[in-house]
Amino acid sequence: MYDCSEQRNLSARNWNAYRTYLMMLFEQLDELEMVDHNPAKELKKRSETINLRLTLTQEERESVKLHLVSNYPEFYRFIQIFFHSGSRRTELLTLKVKDVNLEKEEYITLIKKGSQKRYAKKTIKNIVKPYWENQLQGANEDYYVFSKGLLPGASKIREEQVTRRWRRLVKDKLGIKADLYSLKHLNTDETSTLLDIEAAAKHNGHTSSKITKLQYAFGEEQRTRERLKQVNNAF
Repeated sequence: MYDCSEQRNLSARNWNAYRTYLMMLFEQLDELEMVDHNPAKELKKRSETINLRLTLTQEERESVKLHLVSNYPEFYRFIQIFFHSGSRRTELLTLKVKDVNLEKEEYITLIKKGSQKRYAKKTIKNIVKPYWENQLQGANEDYYVFSKGLLPGASKIREEQVTRRWRRLVKDKLGIKADLYSLKHLNTDETSTLLDIEAAAKHNGHTSSKITKLQYAFGEEQRTRERLKQVNNAF
C-alpha cells in the first residue's frame, strides 16, 4: 500500500478510501478463515483537508431551471425531486414506486454506507409533491421510480447516467462548473438555515449532525458565529 501510494501519488482522501476497501475485503477473508488477521488495520488513517464544494449561484439556478424546463422536462423533474429529497443518487435510482406513499408524503429507501445497510423513511416536501405525483402517475408499483428516460420502468439505471446528463445538458451547454451532487449540499445548507442543523441531518438520513455540518451545511459555521455575536450576556 505504501509503495502504491508513492507510485500513484495518492491524496489523503484516496489513501483513506483504499484503506476502507481493504479493511472490508480482509474482514470478509478473516470471517472465512482465509487469513490470520486483518493487515489493513495496521494502516493509519491520514488526515484529510475537506474542501468546500462549488455550488450554484442564484443566477445559475434560474438559468438551469429555464433551460431544463424548456428542453428537458423529465430531467428537470428528476432534478427537483433529487434536490429536495435528502437522498443520494443511488438511493433514488433504486427506489420503487411501491415504496412511495404520496398520501403520507414519505418514501422508504435503503441506505448503504460502507458495509452497513438500513431502511429509512424520507420526507416528501410539499413544494416538490406535484413533481412526485406527475412522475408516478399511472406507474406500475413494481417499477423503479426512475428508469430509462428518467421515467418509471422495469429496469434499474446506473448512477452515472444522471451524472452524465448533468455534465452534457448543464455543465457543457451552460458553462456551469458545479456538479450534480452539489445540489444535495445546497439544499442541506438551506434546510439548516430555515430550520436547524439537526433537521437537515435527519432529512439526509445522517445518524448525527456532525457529518452534516462538516461536509454539507457549508454555511453553518458562519451562521453560528453570527448568532454568537448577538449573545448579550453581561458580566
